[in-house]
Amino acid sequence: MKTIRNIITFLLVISIVGWFAKYAQNEYGETLIAVSYLFVSILLNFLAYKTLKGVFLRTIYALSFFIFLPYILVLFPNALNIEFQDSFYSIIILATFLLCIIFPFSLIIYTFFKKIKTDTFVFAEHIFLALIALGFFAKYNYLAGASIYIIVGSCIFILYFLKGLTLSIKGIVSKQLLINFEGLLFLFCGFFSLSFCFKIQHWPGASILGNIGLFCLALIILLYFLNRNKLNLVWWQQRPWLRNYIFIAMSISSIVLTLNSNGSIPDGYSNKFPNTYYQLRAKANNYTKEGIESANKAEIYKDAYFDFIDQQNRKDKK
Repeated sequence: MKTIRNIITFLLVISIVGWFAKYAQNEYGETLIAVSYLFVSILLNFLAYKTLKGVFLRTIYALSFFIFLPYILVLFPNALNIEFQDSFYSIIILATFLLCIIFPFSLIIYTFFKKIKTDTFVFAEHIFLALIALGFFAKYNYLAGASIYIIVGSCIFILYFLKGLTLSIKGIVSKQLLINFEGLLFLFCGFFSLSFCFKIQHWPGASILGNIGLFCLALIILLYFLNRNKLNLVWWQQRPWLRNYIFIAMSISSIVLTLNSNGSIPDGYSNKFPNTYYQLRAKANNYTKEGIESANKAEIYKDAYFDFIDQQNRKDKK
């Protein structure tokens, strides 16, 4: 487990380097971010696998790792031709639904009735986080299934919100600060994951949810400074390392998104497609009429751009 933590730490450091490179208008920054998220997703799925008890459950769940195969092949552009990729990724959407959504929660039900001791909260937490990371990779590479991964992965909001609400009520009733503080951490992570999903999908209400998350973060910071003697490093070290990482990542991301929305920091740089495509994608969503029209135009523009590149490549070969 320590080895996995070290690898994930290294990959997250690589992604941070990628973000700085992207803001410095270096094209390789986006590649570093995407690749690091892909392998973080694989490792998180492995942690979900390790959570399961029993050879039978682990053997069946091992099938879920096949979902990563086509995305690893993306790292080798010559491995798949464009025509085959179009059909392949259409199949992936169905495969994802079965292997990463229906299948894991069927296992949870199975362990419940068979009375197999499995920490279903941790199991589901790892799956949701793995789907979010995989969704980021797919989105950065403009691959099919990105929205599905991110939307389903953001259902971690339900886990964190219920856990946070339960702990907060318990902390208030028992007057135990640490329990109440832990509850606030879960509530913040829950609201942030939901608001980030809304923002990345360009849905209405993202700003409201983001402000609720920021309010929780501000409350956490305030409580910490008012109770620094009780909230010591021992408490922090006793928390699962992955949840500490999640809180730090979401705290930084919420601040960056707030500064970005206010124009205090620039947008990330990418020249993978012409600027018109990015302008259309920025307006696209699956909710409003304008957003749907922009999404359709973006897809048409992308297809036309690929056709143009393909024609140019054929001319060069002649």
